[in-house]
Amino acid sequence: MQKKSLLLALALGFSAPLWAQDVNINGTGVSVEANKAPVHTAKNPQAIALLPANYHFAVPGKFTVAVAALNSPR
Repeated sequence: MQKKSLLLALALGFSAPLWAQDVNINGTGVSVEANKAPVHTAKNPQAIALLPANYHFAVPGKFTVAVAALNSPR
């Protein structure tokens, strides 16, 4: 059973990037590849104020969005 689970996890891990190549949301193409089509927006002081003072960014000064193929975000 563990061997089957491991093989399934490996297969999904290698194929997951292929699933997200061409995602369309409401007719707009969205890329989930790192920095392929970065989104640039103006700073929103109200949204920034909602972040905890001790929030630890993955990359200081940058907001990182994680994509998990086998798990939903929490």
